[in-house]
Amino acid sequence: MMRKLLLIDFENIQNFDLSRLGDNVDVVVFLGLGQKIPPALNAAAGKLGNRLKWLKMGGAGPNALDFHIACHLGRVLETAKGYACYVLSNDKGFDPLLKYLNKQGLAACRIGDLSPLDCAWSAEDEAHYKKVAVTLRKRPKPERPRTRSALITFIAEISAKKIGAPQVNAVIARLINAKLISLQGDKVSYG
Repeated sequence: MMRKLLLIDFENIQNFDLSRLGDNVDVVVFLGLGQKIPPALNAAAGKLGNRLKWLKMGGAGPNALDFHIACHLGRVLETAKGYACYVLSNDKGFDPLLKYLNKQGLAACRIGDLSPLDCAWSAEDEAHYKKVAVTLRKRPKPERPRTRSALITFIAEISAKKIGAPQVNAVIARLINAKLISLQGDKVSYG
């Protein structure tokens, strides 16, 4: 099974669930100078053991964290070409670098959520997803959520508010992967 390296731009994305990652995924979380590791995230990440590294920037500046991620990717290109690399960030500024690295032989892409990593789903997560998908299909199109924020509220209500932000984001990612919805900015459209 191919090793995967997940590089997280924590200044850009803070909601994710590392406990779902498979044993073939190594993770580096890049924290800005003033950022602290949330205790809940630290506890959830515990199962990763030595496959998880937290890298806090030693200084601040425009794009300082992005340059650290870029440097790390360059080192991977030179020393560990067997990895498939994923940058978890909504910052499109990474895209030209990732395109270049792909031409150099490193499999690398930017992702906005963890769904491309084939994260494990618990039975409870599966039940939330199915309930949301079935309810969306049954609703007439004019009554379906039209924005991401409305969809988040909808998912929370359908799940009786027993679902946190990382799980809501995972349900949204799964809806996208199943081509039930697509997102254009904040607008939701249905497949």
